[in-house]
Amino acid sequence: MGACAVALLLGLVPAALARADAVAPTNIPTIVTVASPDTTIGAGPLMDTVSVIGRVDPQPGATIDFALYGPDDATCAGPPLFQSVGVPYPVEGGPVSSASLWPPIVGTYRWRATYSGDANNLPVTAPCNDANENVVVGPAQAEPPAEPTPEPAAPRSALPLLSPFPIVRVVGRTTARGVKITLMTVRAGVGTSIVTRCAASAKGCPYRERRRRIAGPLGRVRTVRVPGLERAFRGGTVLRVFVVVAGRTGKFTSFGIRRGRAPIRIDHCLRGLVLSPVPCSTTSAAID
Repeated sequence: MGACAVALLLGLVPAALARADAVAPTNIPTIVTVASPDTTIGAGPLMDTVSVIGRVDPQPGATIDFALYGPDDATCAGPPLFQSVGVPYPVEGGPVSSASLWPPIVGTYRWRATYSGDANNLPVTAPCNDANENVVVGPAQAEPPAEPTPEPAAPRSALPLLSPFPIVRVVGRTTARGVKITLMTVRAGVGTSIVTRCAASAKGCPYRERRRRIAGPLGRVRTVRVPGLERAFRGGTVLRVFVVVAGRTGKFTSFGIRRGRAPIRIDHCLRGLVLSPVPCSTTSAAID
């Protein structure tokens, strides 16, 4: 054999060996699909999600093709109603999703997904009517009837003011720990009830609540003392005075005791015998 023939033969050997080593992929992975849930017209779009499991040494470049068949194609034999093709499938795997479509009509829609495969894994296409791939679309839901707008509540008629309107007066001085009240009085008509309350930490109040009624001839106005609250109080104590008569707008006053400073005074009104302060009307607020 000549030298040229030997060189030619030696040059062809590697190519022949390369062709012999090229082996077609034989691994068949599994494609797992989950479509969007059943819906109604106008309630949401249709989508499909795919995961490919069981791949061997996956290579870059694999893709997923999604095809959606309309309600008139129960076997996926005709052309798809909608397609989302060439969706890249990552080497590391994991779910990927299709583009979405808002269904135009009611019925059952069927998704099919195809994995393109790679150098080591064969292509796979999910069958028509595969589990989790059919989506039932129902008719649009009727708008719920609008709830009637409730009629605004009729304003409660204002109760007439106590006349004369009560006056709560306090005299005292500040202390390092709070205040010392030397005089507390209430000026109101005979028959008016006075409720006093004290709220503080343990042993900070002489009592929690006391009630008394201004006695005397009806039609008279008296100034009465509240001796139980004429004493020293620590900061943080709250004193409340309620002056009430049934069917009338009464008086509420509170004193928030502070250390070394004058108490915080709050004045409000009361409706009848209800001991829940409310903002006073313009007329009531002008009478202190």
